[in-house]
Amino acid sequence: MTANTLSFRKELGLFLLGVVLCYWLALPILPFLAFPHKALVISGLVVAGEILPLVAIAILGKEYWGQIKQWPRQLFRWPGKSRNDNG
Repeated sequence: MTANTLSFRKELGLFLLGVVLCYWLALPILPFLAFPHKALVISGLVVAGEILPLVAIAILGKEYWGQIKQWPRQLFRWPGKSRNDNG
C-alpha cells in the first residue's frame, strides 16, 4: 500500500470516529425534538452508533486502535505509579 492510501484510510477512520462522537452527543437531545417515528429513528441511530465505531476501527487498523486505547490510559493514569507497580 502506498502512503497516500494509508493517509486516506486514517482520515476516513478518524472522520467516522468523529461522526460517532456526534451521534452520542446528539442522542440525548433527540427525544425533545418534534419529528415523526421518534422511537424508530432513535433506535436506528443507537444501532448505527454501535456499528460505526467497529467499522472505523476496522478501517484504521490495529496500530491506530492501540493508539486510541493508549490515550485514555494516559489521561486517567495515577501520577507517580508505573504500569508494573502492584501496590
